[in-house]
Amino acid sequence: MQQPKEVMKKKLKLSIPVLSLVIIAGIVLLTLLGVLGVRYLVPKPLSLPAGKDLEAMLQITPTGPYHVGDLITATLEVKATKGITCRLPELTMESGALIIKEKGEIETENRPGGWVKTVPYLLTGWEAGTYSLPDLTVDYQTASGGKKSLRVPGVKITIASVLPKGKSKEELLALNPKDIKGPVGLPPRYQFLWWFLAGAALIGLVVLATLLIRKYWPKKAEAILEETTIVEPAHLIAFRRLEALQKAGYLDQGDFKTYYSELSEIIREYMENRFQVRALEMTTEEFLVYLTGNNCLERPHQLLLTEFLKSSDLVKFAKYLPLIQEADRAYGMSRRLVEETKEKVSKDETENG
Repeated sequence: MQQPKEVMKKKLKLSIPVLSLVIIAGIVLLTLLGVLGVRYLVPKPLSLPAGKDLEAMLQITPTGPYHVGDLITATLEVKATKGITCRLPELTMESGALIIKEKGEIETENRPGGWVKTVPYLLTGWEAGTYSLPDLTVDYQTASGGKKSLRVPGVKITIASVLPKGKSKEELLALNPKDIKGPVGLPPRYQFLWWFLAGAALIGLVVLATLLIRKYWPKKAEAILEETTIVEPAHLIAFRRLEALQKAGYLDQGDFKTYYSELSEIIREYMENRFQVRALEMTTEEFLVYLTGNNCLERPHQLLLTEFLKSSDLVKFAKYLPLIQEADRAYGMSRRLVEETKEKVSKDETENG
C-alpha cells in the first residue's frame, strides 16, 4: 500500500501586479505629501495669549497704499480654545465711497487645543480719502456655558489719488493724459498647477496599474498560494471522489446538472492539487489560458480537458440535456485525464509502501 506523501509547502511569491500596485501606492503617497505639504501633518499651534480663551482681529492685507478701484482684502480671524462657540459678526460699510464687493465662505481650521475661523472680504474704494472699517463685536459662549463678548477694533484704509496734488480742477483737465496701458497679467498661482499635475499623475498610475493587471493576471502571474498540506497524492483523491459520484445515482434520477457540476469540481480540484493552481476560483476560459501559458499539460491533455470543461459548461449553464452515453463519456474522459497526468511514483516509494 502506498504511504501518504509528506507535507508539501508551496512557495509564497509576489506576482507582478502586486509589486506594481505596491510601487504605485508609494508614488501616490509621496505625491500627496508633496502637494499637501506639512500643513495637514503638523498643524500650527493655536498660540492664544496666556489667560485668554478667545481672540479676534480684523486686518487688511497688504496694508497699502491703495488707489481708486483697487481690490482690498480684509480678513476677520477668530481663534478659540475647545468648547467655545461663537457667532461671527457681519462687516458693514458706513460710507458709499468704500464698498464690499464680495464676502467669502467661512473657513474653519482645527488646531491642537482649539480652532481658527476666518472670513475674507473683498473691498474697493471709489474716492480718495481715509476710511475706517467699523469695530466689531464677537459674542461667544464658554465651555462652562457663560456668555461673553469681545470687541474687535476696526482698521483704517487710505485710498490715494493718482492725480498730482495742489492743482485745481481746471489745471487737472488741462493735463495731457497718458495712453491707456494694456491689461496686466495676474501673478501665477502655482498651487493649481501642482494639483493638476498630481491629478494627472494619479490617473496615469491607475491606468498603468489596470494595464499591468490585465496583462499579467491571471495569464502569466504565478498563483499566490498559502501553505497547504497534502496528505495523499492528488490522483487518489480524484479517483475516490469519482467512484463516490458513480454511486450517488444522479444519472438514474436524471439530475444531469448536479452530476456534471460535481464531475467538473472533481477535475478542477485534482488540477489544483496536482499543479498548484487555483482552478476552483477561475472561469473556464481563465483556467484554460493559464494551463496553456504555463505548459502544465501536454497538448493532447489540453485538448481533452478543453472538450470536457466546455461540455460541462453547456449542461451547467446553458441547460443542455445530454444523453446517458454522453455523461458516461464525460466520466471516462475525466478518469483518463487523471490517469494519464497523475504524479509518477518512484520505485523506492512503492517498495516502502
